[in-house]
Amino acid sequence: YHPARQERARERDGVEMPSRRKQHAVAPPQPAPVESAEDAAAAYARDGLFWMQNVLTGEQLAALQAAAAESFNQILRGLMTQLMSADPGPSGSADPSGSAGPSGSADPSGSSAPPPVRYAEVVARDGARFDCRHGMDLLPLASLLRPGGLAGALVPLLRQVLGEDAEVCQVGQIIAMTEEEWEIIHEETETFADQKWHTDGRNSANDTDALTVFIPLVDVTLTNGATEFVLGSHAESSGGAQNDDERSALATSLLVPAGSAIAFDYRTCAACTKPAPPPAPPPFYLERRAATA
Repeated sequence: YHPARQERARERDGVEMPSRRKQHAVAPPQPAPVESAEDAAAAYARDGLFWMQNVLTGEQLAALQAAAAESFNQILRGLMTQLMSADPGPSGSADPSGSAGPSGSADPSGSSAPPPVRYAEVVARDGARFDCRHGMDLLPLASLLRPGGLAGALVPLLRQVLGEDAEVCQVGQIIAMTEEEWEIIHEETETFADQKWHTDGRNSANDTDALTVFIPLVDVTLTNGATEFVLGSHAESSGGAQNDDERSALATSLLVPAGSAIAFDYRTCAACTKPAPPPAPPPFYLERRAATA
């Protein structure tokens, strides 16, 4: 199992930038939430996904929000330490070899060399996202979709789809950034854009052996980075629609409350849209991947 988007039209320098947010005048309908393993299997076969409400209690959601925020804040503190402790280069800029130290402090030996890298578990993704694996092996994050762990109500549904031998094989946190936040970190906004259409995997057009589960920790809206899906694209060898314009025209945004879960086939076409400016909060997602043994 696994934890993941959205877009907006914006003006920059007086020019309105293109947005994917509605090339279709009437959005395809969002599927209804499922309540049983049988409903989940039927929706999964038809649409390549299903979603379920209230897989987390309010107390569990608050605990995960706090743990996810602290995990990413540790990454940010490490990055800031790296930038601030790096030696100036010939032009006065930071030495690109600089890195975050193990304790977030300068080298105690007094050396001017930057401290060694501590946080290597964060990756910048398209769609203005960060993929963070740091801290996912610690409770409560590590208990998600495990026997006796959080979101346990979802496990029977996942096993109905994948089989009784399905197991968690990877977990991570996806953080959507606003344009201002993206620019602070990257010093540019050209890469602040909607995510490209993609599938998580497509080895076979007929068999499902893995899926991705998104567990949003904030309400997913059209302004804070919703994920769009092409329903039924898992059943087509080419991914359904033939080009990105066709995919955008067929796309359905899943707008779900925090504490819900979206499970989708590795072969289902999906893309996240970039977040709008504040005050919309950047969403946290927990992402889990499941596969048969």
